Parts: sequence; structure tokens; C-alpha cells
Amino acid sequence: MRINARRPRRARLVTVNTLITTTALVAILMVNTRVEHFDLGYTELANPRSERMDQALLVVSVVLCILALINAVVSTWTALLDARQPLAVARTLGATPAQAGVGLAVAQLLPAIPGVVAGIPAGIGLLAFVSTGEVQYPPNSWLLATALAVLLAIAALAAIPAMVATRRPVVDTLQSAAT
Repeated sequence: MRINARRPRRARLVTVNTLITTTALVAILMVNTRVEHFDLGYTELANPRSERMDQALLVVSVVLCILALINAVVSTWTALLDARQPLAVARTLGATPAQAGVGLAVAQLLPAIPGVVAGIPAGIGLLAFVSTGEVQYPPNSWLLATALAVLLAIAALAAIPAMVATRRPVVDTLQSAAT
């Protein structure tokens, strides 16, 4: 039986990738819940320095999320390439393409759960550490929605290529297997 040493490394990569993405998203939520005003005596305006900092944080976070998305797609694709023969065997034993695809998506989703769970307090802690003023926490519903959105995105990124790959004829996959 062949043991694939890349699987544990890939699972850690998915966990770290999810941790970084969730941390960035929670930091964005915390920044957006903060309201800072610039007091001119007769009126209160939004602080322009704070708005610029928020925009810079948003750009950095979007770039991190795009990199995490690319990393998730590549990780899913390599997992799919490694799982072609086992998926073909599962299909010959009676699994439908949908069942095989969902199985692979769940296998990609499981290592992401600890990343999301650790990413929420990491994002809160990161912003609390670098914040100079009062820290305002986002509502719990926003944090829960962020966690579910990250997990849903990872599940979709894993399920779509898996569904496409399981549509390939089983005979072609098994014949292309190295002996």
C-alpha cells in the first residue's frame, strides 16, 4: 500500500490558509465596527486618517483573501489529482459521482474547521494588540456568519473540481493508474 506523505502537509496548509483568511476577515469586521470622529467643536466628522488606515487594511486583507483563494484552489486540485484512483475505485464499488465528490469536499473541509475556530480569536487578538484606542467587538452574529462563509467557500472550492473529476469515466482513470 502506498502512503502519501503530502496529505498531512496539505491538511496543515489548508488549516493555516483558513486561519490566515479568517483572521484577516475578523480584523476587517472589527475595524468596520469602530467609529472614530474628528471633533471640530461645532460638528463631528469622520477622522480622515482613520479612514485611510481602514482602506489600507481593507486592501491588505483583500490581497490575503485572494492569495488564500488561489492557495485553496491549488490545494484542492492537487488533492483531487492524488485521489483520482481511490475515487474511481469508490465509483466502481457503487458510489455515485455526487457521493464521491462530496466525500472529497468533506475531506478538504475537515482541516479547515480548526483554522476557522482559531482564526476568530486570532483576528480579535491581533486587532486588540495593534489598536491604540478602545477596541469595539463586532456582534457575534457577524463572527458566526464570517466563519460559515469561509467554510462554505472552502466546501464550494473543493466540491466543484471534485464533481468535475468524478464525471470522468472510471475505466479511463483506472487504466491510467501507474502499476
